[in-house]
Amino acid sequence: DCAILEEQYIQSEKEYGKSMLLAYKLGDTFQACMEIFFVAMSVAGQGRHAKALRLNAAATGFAKANEFSVPEEFEVTFVKELAHKHIVGTRQKVGELQTMKYEEKGLTLSLSEAIEYALDVETD
Repeated sequence: DCAILEEQYIQSEKEYGKSMLLAYKLGDTFQACMEIFFVAMSVAGQGRHAKALRLNAAATGFAKANEFSVPEEFEVTFVKELAHKHIVGTRQKVGELQTMKYEEKGLTLSLSEAIEYALDVETD
């Protein structure tokens, strides 16, 4: 978590991407979902708003469908602060209509599709 806390967003995107893929390969879908959320915040920090909101929505949708804790609502102080800064802040920057469009697209992604999208650093 050091990279995102130090605002090294490209590095944090890579680190969370590795963790996400490993968790998925090990069958830990809860942890993979959490890592998607952290990738979302990392790309938000880079100003990649569409991808951030799509990935966050994918993580939220997967969490709700599987009765997991929703990553954005996680009750850990630094996670709440990061979510407010990166996810809520991104929503405020792009506005309600654009947020809805991005999040609707994210909600259509399966876990494997969200992981593939998160790992594709070239695609926003």
